[in-house]
Amino acid sequence: MSYLKKIKIKNKILIVLTMTVLLLVSQVFFIATQIIERVRFNNIIGVFMILSTLINIIILVDLVKCIVNSINEINNVLKDTLKGKLTGKINIDNKDEIGEIAILINVFLDKMNNLILKNKDYFSNLSVAVDELAISGTRAFDGIHEITNDLNELTHFSSANAGNIEEVTASIQEMASNTQVISQKSQNAFESSKEILNSVSIGKREISDVLEANNKSKESMDEVFEAIIALKVSSEHIGEIGSIIKGISEQTNLLSLNAAIEAARAGERGKGFTVVTEEIKKLAVKSNESISKISLLINEIQDKANYADRIIRKDQHIMDISVKKSKDIAEEFKTILERTEIITDEIRRISSSSSDQSRISETIANIMSDILVTTQKNDSTIHSINKVLNEQLSFYNEVGLSIQDLAELISVLKDSSDKWKCNCTTES
Repeated sequence: MSYLKKIKIKNKILIVLTMTVLLLVSQVFFIATQIIERVRFNNIIGVFMILSTLINIIILVDLVKCIVNSINEINNVLKDTLKGKLTGKINIDNKDEIGEIAILINVFLDKMNNLILKNKDYFSNLSVAVDELAISGTRAFDGIHEITNDLNELTHFSSANAGNIEEVTASIQEMASNTQVISQKSQNAFESSKEILNSVSIGKREISDVLEANNKSKESMDEVFEAIIALKVSSEHIGEIGSIIKGISEQTNLLSLNAAIEAARAGERGKGFTVVTEEIKKLAVKSNESISKISLLINEIQDKANYADRIIRKDQHIMDISVKKSKDIAEEFKTILERTEIITDEIRRISSSSSDQSRISETIANIMSDILVTTQKNDSTIHSINKVLNEQLSFYNEVGLSIQDLAELISVLKDSSDKWKCNCTTES
């Protein structure tokens, strides 16, 4: 608008200049008329002055007309420029100030034309870039949103898994405690079996002494009688120890069953002590079978010992029979000794396996505790990551709004630049 005001002011100046020239011409005519009246056309000089004045007036009018035409042409081009048309040119070849102004205006229009053309290209490219940026931002927002949903599901699964691990850890710790108790009882049974083995060894030696006494004399009958009594007592002790070992075997079977159940619950983590559980079960079965055989042997030994006692009490004549029975008892004691050694070795192996299983159970319990702690830490880490991702979602949302505002601004600028009609062939 200020530029339009300037153009109007220039037009007014041009009108004033024209009026001044016309006023000057009228004054010249008036002076010429006065001169003509004074000289009354008799003076040649007066005529010459009148002609000269007329020629000057004609030249001045032509000059004013040329200036007015140039200014009108400049004015028309500037009006077209204000309407958004940059395709016009001022065709003035004058070397005066008006010609210089025309050249400067043409240069200005060329630069404006190039600038607006470049801006149109820039706005078009920028609009495409902003659209691609908006698409990328939307994809990133959707990707982070999907990751956030996956992390929420992972958090829920991690919390549930932590509860299951805690239950399994408690069960394994309880089983480890029971295994430790059984290991202690197995150790006690092993110590008792060694005492039984020692007692059986003593009984065997006493039977040997009885046999020697039967061969020597009747005086050895009392020693044989005492040895048989000791044999009966030892067999009773063996029966008691057999009952203890049988109870341990039953508890071992129960432990093996519980361990198999816990191993199945633990899945892959329970494979560590599944083999030990099977070995314990096999040893328990063998121990039970051996104890049954030993019980039969002990009953047989007790029967034979009672029988030998009756024979010795009856008569000296049956000494030979007593010697024979003593030999049988010695053989039975030898068998008992061998069986007791086997049972002692098996109990030792059970005790060792129970100790190994106890250590494995404790190790697994510690591993499960570490897994629980790690799971809880992972849960906390997932919560932190989820919080950061939520902040990123908020940030991308704000970026999306900013991109939308930028796209609207670029659209407005592009529309404004499209209003200008440019000459596409103009060189930079």
